[in-house]
Amino acid sequence: MSKPKKILLWIFVALMFINFDPLAAEDRISDAVRQVSQKALPDWLRDIPIEDLSHFGFNSQDELLQAEAGIPFQIHTIHPNDFLNFYFTKGMAELLRETGMWYVPIMVNGECRLLMTVARLKEAWEAVEISGADLASEIGDFFDNSKRLMNLAGISGDYSFKFVRVFQASSDFIYLETTAGDHLKLFKSAQMALDIPAEILINPQIIIPKLMSVFERNFK
Repeated sequence: MSKPKKILLWIFVALMFINFDPLAAEDRISDAVRQVSQKALPDWLRDIPIEDLSHFGFNSQDELLQAEAGIPFQIHTIHPNDFLNFYFTKGMAELLRETGMWYVPIMVNGECRLLMTVARLKEAWEAVEISGADLASEIGDFFDNSKRLMNLAGISGDYSFKFVRVFQASSDFIYLETTAGDHLKLFKSAQMALDIPAEILINPQIIIPKLMSVFERNFK
């Protein structure tokens, strides 16, 4: 191959990486999801009956006016069939799948009060549900105390996370990737479904057999 052709090839490859950076793409989706949720939020909040404000995580009508969309995060899941060819040496990361749905924390004075679900419908992002005051509180508590939980587990440094909802096991948890390996923070739904009252970070390998057991029990 001639030198000019080689130069053109490298330019083309470089442009491919620039245009298809998955992190940049995720940021663009996150921004779009947040804009949709912020625009839809007033209408959703207007439909909450006054007598149900506390059920949705609000203390007064004034707080409804202060509510705003926080930073979205995508919902991941685990499909039961993926366990069929799973080896424990792989780790839980290989089981996680994107769902195409995002949670947007609805914030008041820095507190997570609700979760708005935004999904891609008919080629456009739409707000499809607002709920989860209890789960929103748990998620807010986790992020407020993540460093303390990591210290208790003997972990230091930064982490990345994925929110996981295993629909067939009615379980929600946070999957953390850290320099010291992978860890899970189980929320109450997962603690109850998997019978693990874990308030601290735990090893994913403890959860996988229990998830398998739940799947087998639910799909006999």
